[in-house]
Amino acid sequence: MHTGQDFTSHNPITSKKLNDAKVYAGVHGTVTRVARHNGFGDNTVIIDTLDHRILYGHMEKALVTVLQVVTPTTAIGIMGNQGGTFPVHLHVQAVESGGDIFKGPFVAPTQAGIR
Repeated sequence: MHTGQDFTSHNPITSKKLNDAKVYAGVHGTVTRVARHNGFGDNTVIIDTLDHRILYGHMEKALVTVLQVVTPTTAIGIMGNQGGTFPVHLHVQAVESGGDIFKGPFVAPTQAGIR
């Protein structure tokens, strides 16, 4: 089952440009996880000010550390396709307060403050 939202381009020229693009937090919050996961590749989890847990996955490289405070202008990683994915894309999913990022309940990224 695939949950969350993928942001990519199926245009080969645009997709190539995304390979080194920075990923920004999109929310005010605190980093709670920076790890490599078989399904999500290099990924980061941020808890926002409304207590949503937001996962950013398939990044080539994380640029933040656990407990780092971030804002929407903080670069948190480099776009990639880690975790056996193609093409280059960013996977974003959010869970409500108290939810497990790998089990849900899921909320839309826009509900978690990501636009």
